Amino acid sequence: QSQPAKRSVAAASASATRPSSGFAGWLDSQPDALRLTLAIEFLLYWMAYGDDRYEPALKQKIFQTPDPSSHDIVKRWVLKQDVHAFADTVGWLQTHTTAVQKEQIVRFLMAMLVNGTTPSPLQNTLLRFLGDVFFLDAPSVEEMFLHEFATELPPVPRVDRVAWWDRQPSGVATLWDARALKDSDPISQHAAQLGVDGRAGVEHIQAAYRQAMQRCEASRYDQLGEREHRLISSRHARLTQAKDELLEALA
Repeated sequence: QSQPAKRSVAAASASATRPSSGFAGWLDSQPDALRLTLAIEFLLYWMAYGDDRYEPALKQKIFQTPDPSSHDIVKRWVLKQDVHAFADTVGWLQTHTTAVQKEQIVRFLMAMLVNGTTPSPLQNTLLRFLGDVFFLDAPSVEEMFLHEFATELPPVPRVDRVAWWDRQPSGVATLWDARALKDSDPISQHAAQLGVDGRAGVEHIQAAYRQAMQRCEASRYDQLGEREHRLISSRHARLTQAKDELLEALA
């Protein structure tokens, strides 16, 4: 068998044998035009909420909504930390998307959630996992990250080891704590979004902004849906605001 054929068989076998959460059935019941967006949205929330990027009150609100939208339903599955729903999502994307779409999904997650140039341990692990299950060989996740951020993807995180934490750059953990950043001053929040020091100079801020904007070009996600384009446009606006207010503070 050819390598692509072997991979198709492996993906189909994994899809057939994994436990089902019911999410796959729900996803298949949604309109054709929404399925890809909802699957991508699941991964987006899974990566974001896994890093505790939400207020505790949000969870209560989502589960108490009497008539939840499809987006709220996705959030419920993610907030339940349903690993079988995660497997259903990955399995659906394995068999219902093209190689180009898979690559764009991974780039989209990078652009939306990675602050600066250092992914959180969860982001690093999930990006590597998706690279494996989506069979991203050319470019690999490591090559994609290098192109997107002009720096290498850090090695596989070992958060279970004190020595790993000791090797992390000073202050980098702040970029991974979205809830703490939300309570910090606006300048610290803006600096974190661009991955610069709060005392960075004009050239450094502008260079970081230009690099971030390259990740937010809508044309790079032309095989994804309208909602992904709206989200990346919103990310673009937040990064522009961060750049403008950092430069204004310097002036």
